[in-house]
Amino acid sequence: MDRTTLLFASIIGLLFLVPSASFCEDAQVSGEVTGAARLTDYTGNKAKLYEYDDDRDGVYGGFRLHGEKDGNYIDAHAADIGYDTQQYRLEGGQWGSYRYDLRYQEIPHHFNFGAKSIYSGAGSTTLTYPTQPPGTDTNTWSQFDYRLERDRFRGGIGLEKMKPYFFNVAVARETKKGIYPAGAAGTSPGGIAIELPRPVDTTADSLHVEAGYSQKPFFLSVNYLLGTFENDAERLFFRNPATDNTASTMDTLTSSPDNHYWRLGIKGAVNLPLQSKLSVNLASSRMTSESSLLSSYVSNVSAAASNIGVQGRTGILLSDATFNGKRDALNYDFVLTSTPLSQLDTKFFYRH
Repeated sequence: MDRTTLLFASIIGLLFLVPSASFCEDAQVSGEVTGAARLTDYTGNKAKLYEYDDDRDGVYGGFRLHGEKDGNYIDAHAADIGYDTQQYRLEGGQWGSYRYDLRYQEIPHHFNFGAKSIYSGAGSTTLTYPTQPPGTDTNTWSQFDYRLERDRFRGGIGLEKMKPYFFNVAVARETKKGIYPAGAAGTSPGGIAIELPRPVDTTADSLHVEAGYSQKPFFLSVNYLLGTFENDAERLFFRNPATDNTASTMDTLTSSPDNHYWRLGIKGAVNLPLQSKLSVNLASSRMTSESSLLSSYVSNVSAAASNIGVQGRTGILLSDATFNGKRDALNYDFVLTSTPLSQLDTKFFYRH
């Protein structure tokens, strides 16, 4: 595998220290603008070459900006604007009073360009083909890319003006979309293996809040985390070449169900005589999930049918068609460190 890249207008740097109208005369502003044009010639596996990169040629650009005035500051950064690898960051605030930050990033992951499959509908939750058995002419098969696109966003603000008290809050979201290869057994047990272009469409959200007190010899904080995970492609319906089913009676492949999570924690510390410190960490959390269960599985119809690869479904009698999952966790953590003598360090801890 080899790649040759030509860079035009490699880097344009604009570093300056000038007055700014928005910051008035005593403000200090510095910045940098970068730009690069890429034209690439390659041999080998293109998806591996650009595994975590945008494979398009073009002009890649970004900038940095920093400004300060009277204890206020702002930092802005952008890279690969308009491409699948673009990222942005904005930070600012007032020293000793408050701070904020916003971040956004796109991360591609390429597995294979120009993949082929007997199935039509790659990227959707329903995979089928027109005739049974499916055609073997690969020129008639559907074509697509195995790739995932992950988008990350985070925003937060912290208040420090009320010292020794403090308060922080942050929110985050991560989405993942694309097509990923998945394997399924055509029969049970044994038989053919099937490669399925499985759709990926998940969203994870989180909220983190923390408040506390910090002034020697005491430290105390209370924090709360709330998280949700949503999967819009939890089930993949596909026609199974090893069975005599039709487009209306498809097999099912499942993936991670939706779930919810919360955690409440308390952290504390106090300085004691003999150069000692007692630290405490308490937390309680719960994760819940709800999902509908399948009511059948693929099995041999008969020995004769098995010899020709014909399979059928066996029904399952469920006591409850819905799975309700719950996991609780509780932990205690106490640590006492001490240096009673210059050559003696001690540590006592209890964890549950």
